Amino acid sequence: MAEKKPENGPVIEPPTGTDINWQEKIARAKAARDHGKALRVGKPTSFRPAVGRSR
Repeated sequence: MAEKKPENGPVIEPPTGTDINWQEKIARAKAARDHGKALRVGKPTSFRPAVGRSR
């Protein structure tokens, strides 16, 4: 018969090598992306016109 898992534990075990701090890393990456996006507000999306290329 299958083993009974604790009520508050995960239903399945995470795979070997899974980073336990992945949520923190995702949050830091999102904050960095939002910060970079805020720094680019009002700036052109491309530098091509600045270097003389139309396409």
